[in-house]
Amino acid sequence: MSDTALQDLFTAEAARSRCIGRTLIEGIYARTRADGLLRVYWLTHEANQTAMALYD
Repeated sequence: MSDTALQDLFTAEAARSRCIGRTLIEGIYARTRADGLLRVYWLTHEANQTAMALYD
C-alpha cells in the first residue's frame, strides 16, 4: 500500500473556533480507516500552539 500525503489543513480565520478543524480531522481519520491505512501523523511548527492543541 502506498503512502498518501495531505500537505496543508487549515480553515479561514472567520471559521475558526467553530469545530470545523476538528470535523476536518475526524473526516481524515474516517477516510484513513476506510482506505485501510494504519496511521495518520501531523507535523506543524513548534511555535504553532493552536494547531498542536487541535491535533492533540
